[in-house]
Amino acid sequence: MFVGSLICGRIVDFYAKSSPAGGILHDWRAIWMVPAIASAVVLVFFWIGFRNEDRAAAQPLAKTESVSSALSR
Repeated sequence: MFVGSLICGRIVDFYAKSSPAGGILHDWRAIWMVPAIASAVVLVFFWIGFRNEDRAAAQPLAKTESVSSALSR
């Protein structure tokens, strides 16, 4: 959470703009796109990393393979 708050603070500061009236405006759409894109990248990594496990679970057990050895995997 500490690292996430550091990154988030820098992202919010990066997209902050000063207004003519002296206030600070934020481009919230651009700010929220950063974690959305990061989540999509993590989704792709999980999708690639766990796709072989689905194939192994879908394959039937060989006749010579016992149930206990299949469960120990």
